[in-house]
Amino acid sequence: MTCEEKRQIDKLSSQGYGCTAISNMLGISINTVKSYFRRNKSKEEKIKIRNAAKGGCEFCGKILVHTEGKKKKRFCCDKCRFTWWNRNRDKIHHKILFEISCCYCGASIKSADKNRKFCSQNCYKKWRCLNASK
Repeated sequence: MTCEEKRQIDKLSSQGYGCTAISNMLGISINTVKSYFRRNKSKEEKIKIRNAAKGGCEFCGKILVHTEGKKKKRFCCDKCRFTWWNRNRDKIHHKILFEISCCYCGASIKSADKNRKFCSQNCYKKWRCLNASK
């Protein structure tokens, strides 16, 4: 990539054009444009945001650094994320469990799969052996 192409990318970007439009206008690969942006982001483009409602990291309150165009962060590190989720299990959306009775032994089981028919592989194998002889 030449210096002139880099200047044109910066100029078009400042005018509000996206990666696809810039690559089409300059006739270069979209991946080249994306990698240029990824490698040349200045610290000014990274915005420090203190989420007023959440207070930064949802666990420790540390200020989070968000990158434009990326998903907003909720936690500053994995340790905070794991600790928060372990302490707030009631806020996790669990799968709906269906009450099912096993077709072989009749045992009552709870499963997220409403089409499940057996409580275990052993029951399935025994049922299959019984029905194979018919």
